[in-house]
Amino acid sequence: MQVVADRAIVLAPAKGGQNTTAEIIIDGTPTGRFIEGVVLEAALDCNGEFVLFVTGDTPFEESLAIYLIDRTGSVLDSLWIGAPYATGSFRSLERLGPDSARFRFAGDTDWTVQILAHRQFRIPFIQEVPGVWRDFGFRRRLIVKGDPKPGR
Repeated sequence: MQVVADRAIVLAPAKGGQNTTAEIIIDGTPTGRFIEGVVLEAALDCNGEFVLFVTGDTPFEESLAIYLIDRTGSVLDSLWIGAPYATGSFRSLERLGPDSARFRFAGDTDWTVQILAHRQFRIPFIQEVPGVWRDFGFRRRLIVKGDPKPGR
């Protein structure tokens, strides 16, 4: 359980054999909203919205999903960091300010995530760091920066 701004956030594994998804539970109330990933590594409060750092608990091929959710558990933006056969462990989360944080993960590098107050235009694929994946779209609230080393 992660406590952020006096709100408890928990992930409950999905029922019915889907072991890669989990339901977001806020303050003990199921939201009916499901995300990919099963281990909540950390959660940050960002002006009443929450940034969730989630891994899939997949040995030897771990990826990190970062979700921006609102108070009801609706996903406002999301991205994934990882590559086939890449390993990594989430560690050293440090808040840099009210809208950004730094952490360590795959690629032997420090990653930073910035939460934008409003959706901004971004060119899909071109403006992403290698190893960062998203659903297709032109508007983003999460910006991730890092300089991952190949093969790490």
